[in-house]
Amino acid sequence: PRDPISPERNELVVVSTSELTDEARRFLSGHSRLVERDNTGYDFFSYKTGLDGSDLDRFDEVTITNDSYVAVTDPSRVYAAMAAREADFWGLTETDRVKHHVQSFFVTFRRPALESETFRAFWADLEVLDQRSQVIRRYEVGLSRKLYRAGLRSAAYFTETDRDREVGLAAARLEDGEQRASFERD
Repeated sequence: PRDPISPERNELVVVSTSELTDEARRFLSGHSRLVERDNTGYDFFSYKTGLDGSDLDRFDEVTITNDSYVAVTDPSRVYAAMAAREADFWGLTETDRVKHHVQSFFVTFRRPALESETFRAFWADLEVLDQRSQVIRRYEVGLSRKLYRAGLRSAAYFTETDRDREVGLAAARLEDGEQRASFERD
């Protein structure tokens, strides 16, 4: 029978920073290796926690994803389409906002990335950061940039359009304005 959480996987690690009910804990433990941790370091520290507890040498691909990802299509279709793409790591989306990078809400790393010293050093050196903007620049953008400098190639399932970029820039300006306003109040 297909696993209701992740039918395309050999191993599923769920890292939770939420206060789980006993029922949720039983369910997740029955379908995954569940790791519970304090809510610090944003998604990247949860990714690190999951990766650190896994034997990455066992896998041809490793996917990291967070709870902002909602499947709009059968994941097997995405993996099948991306299997034909030449890339060492790939995501659902890439963007040129800040600098070109794979967006971190869903990223799959293939053997060349998993075996690279750059990949391993990135996760080994990861520190807890308290500001979202720092996490985006240093970790989301920084991971892709470091992998590119190491000669690794990326791809994306969806192609960002000009309209997507306009909406993203408008949202970033709004968010920056809200952050500025909150700093001025503090």
